[in-house]
Amino acid sequence: MKNNSIESYTDDIIDKYLRDDVLNRSKYVNSMSSILENIEQHMILNLDGNWGTGKTVFLKQLENKLSSNEEHRVLYFNSWENDMNPYPLQAIFNEMFYKFIETDNNLNTSSVTNSLRKLSHLVGKISVSAISHGHVKLEDISDLLTEEKFEIPPVIEQKNEVKKIITALAGNKKLFIFIDELDRCRPSFAIELLELVKHFFELDNVIFLFATNKNELASTVKKCYGYDFDGFGYLNRFFDIEFALPTPNIENFLKIWVDRRQLKERSYLYKAILSICQYFNFSLREINRYTLAVDMIFDWIKYDEKDIPGDQINFIRWVFLPFTIAIKMRDRKSYNELILGENSTSLLKYCEENSEIFRKMIEVNHLAIDDFDSWDYTKEIDAIMNYLKKIVGKENNQPVIDSLINHSELNRIYLNQLVDALEVLTMIKS
Repeated sequence: MKNNSIESYTDDIIDKYLRDDVLNRSKYVNSMSSILENIEQHMILNLDGNWGTGKTVFLKQLENKLSSNEEHRVLYFNSWENDMNPYPLQAIFNEMFYKFIETDNNLNTSSVTNSLRKLSHLVGKISVSAISHGHVKLEDISDLLTEEKFEIPPVIEQKNEVKKIITALAGNKKLFIFIDELDRCRPSFAIELLELVKHFFELDNVIFLFATNKNELASTVKKCYGYDFDGFGYLNRFFDIEFALPTPNIENFLKIWVDRRQLKERSYLYKAILSICQYFNFSLREINRYTLAVDMIFDWIKYDEKDIPGDQINFIRWVFLPFTIAIKMRDRKSYNELILGENSTSLLKYCEENSEIFRKMIEVNHLAIDDFDSWDYTKEIDAIMNYLKKIVGKENNQPVIDSLINHSELNRIYLNQLVDALEVLTMIKS
């Protein structure tokens, strides 16, 4: 099964989504790009959005758009991937050297060596050579490694050395640094990185854009300074301007999954998955996890339509399995109660509130009806609900698989596959 999770999107895929406007975000990417390009001084911006709302994809799209201008340097920095590093400045410089040396090899090695030496208390003595990816040789800093005492330069001088390194890497070009996932980092790393940016990167050609869940980041701040501390007030000291990332259209985002499974958008499976995502109000990240789980479970189960009654297989494929996978992600307790036959309230409630799914099931089984929209299908929906209650109703009080065996005409091969799939689903951590 091919992994097309949010985190694995390539530049080509990001460009495609931008062109096709899959997330209905192109106008925001274009607007933000124009805003950033017209800023003529040092500034720290914040893009606020809940977890899983597509901030990373937005930053990647913005990075691609701004990078098309040769007068720009753009660095995407994933804080979470670097928060094991005790030196935030080392982590940022490491990413900068890695990306920009490939772009421009005309690096003044002696100047960078001298600057890194003076900042070794912020980047780690042993890392000075590694940060520069070999441009600074170990023999050039051998005396630094053996020194027992190190005199830390005044702050103003430290800031000047940071400026020299950035100038060596970016020249006079405008440098955009996108900081992502800071709200997921360990508190000490997050605070140190914020302080570092505020005090050491005050350069007119350097513009920072943080993509955060501000509520979570404020909670992170409180973990360092105490729960009575004003985390929002602290963050407001850092961010000059804040933007809110608009919530994307779920239907548009699911087109990614439709393309991946080569479905038509009118597919009843697509309608069922859309119904589930809307019912549970899944974020983009949750939709991504959910559709990957759906792919895995549905690819596991094979069946021959000729051997299984249509209404029963449709119920399992469009209702039972999509809901079971979703409730496992959202509420493990309700999932266990459902599977063990102890409490099926969650599924019954979903079915009662989403009768449109049953309508689609009936439509498939009555394709010969010319005017289906005017046809009274209430009785058939009632029949499906009665069948559902036999499978998972309160009076049943037995595991779901046992109920399916006792109250359905599903063949043994399909049931065995279904049992295996549910066992795999049970093993997946919520």
